[in-house]
Amino acid sequence: MWKIVVDVFSQMSPLLWFTTIIGGIWTIVKQHDAEHSRKETEKELESMRHQLSDKSHISQKRFDLELEIYKDLSKSLIAAYDASSLLQPIMDSLPEKSDDQLVVMRQRNKDFVQAFNDFSRASRENAPFYSESVSKKLESISKDMNELFNLFTYRWFEPGMKAYAVSVKGIQRNKDLHESIENETNQIITEIRERLDKLSNQA
Repeated sequence: MWKIVVDVFSQMSPLLWFTTIIGGIWTIVKQHDAEHSRKETEKELESMRHQLSDKSHISQKRFDLELEIYKDLSKSLIAAYDASSLLQPIMDSLPEKSDDQLVVMRQRNKDFVQAFNDFSRASRENAPFYSESVSKKLESISKDMNELFNLFTYRWFEPGMKAYAVSVKGIQRNKDLHESIENETNQIITEIRERLDKLSNQA
């Protein structure tokens, strides 16, 4: 076999012989480069798969975290809204006797304070996770609820301020606050739902 190879090369011109040798070496080099490139590509693809897996894991963790945060906020917000809606509502049904009315109002006072404190806690504890829009709405609704509560206490527990609470101006302000709190609550719930939908699509 080697004799045949030698005979073949011996019959070739030096230029053709040189070209053949170089061509063989070039082929080996190109095959080596191709193999190296294939391995590098496989490494890059594997790295990308890991990165995508990590991102998916992080997105799911982020979704789970924000879901719990917004569930806590929504629950406390709705409870505070429900309690605030009973503070001098536009239409109300009360016992005839003033003493019995006071019993009802003391209970409403207690329920609102508890619900509002829970809502305030949830708002403060998770504030870094809220968008600027949600944060501003939470601040606004807190102020409105405080003012509404003040009108309520003026009407039922502070005789010196009762005249303002039952005046035309006080009644109108009470009505405006109820409407504002309702609108702000709906806006926040809608924004939370949109945020969770966006996170769900990313997870």
